[in-house]
Amino acid sequence: LFDGLAVVAAQRLTFFKPLEVANVAWAFAAADHRTAPALFDEGFGRHVESLGGGFNDGSLVQLHQWALWLERECGRAEGLPSEQLRARFHAAFASRGGRPSRLHKEVLSALAS
Repeated sequence: LFDGLAVVAAQRLTFFKPLEVANVAWAFAAADHRTAPALFDEGFGRHVESLGGGFNDGSLVQLHQWALWLERECGRAEGLPSEQLRARFHAAFASRGGRPSRLHKEVLSALAS
């Protein structure tokens, strides 16, 4: 599924709106799907950069998570946007504060009982 998505997304990337770009990037990071080098190349970073002002806070948070995954988990810097834009990703992420997920709450509840 993700391999096919990577091929199609790479071909149609310039048509993607900010939310779509953030969702695709985040989905690959969340699934830890590392075999998409054709998608997350320099062109991806340039496209993210070109959309820089169009991302809402939720998209910036997703892109922060994707950028961390790409750089730290995949060991890749190509495909990343500028440091300045990544600073915006981080600021949006940091401003959200910690909100535990439903799963996190269920685990805590199970541990407490």
